[in-house]
Amino acid sequence: MTIAVGRATNERGWFDSVDDWLKRDRFVFVGWSGLLLFP
Repeated sequence: MTIAVGRATNERGWFDSVDDWLKRDRFVFVGWSGLLLFP
């Protein structure tokens, strides 16, 4: 991920939104998985 961030400084606009969306999506998914697996 660090390499991608360092390389994508030129394409800040779309990369930022995509990264934000991925992080939020992953957080929601992991959070729900944790709740379901470890009640």
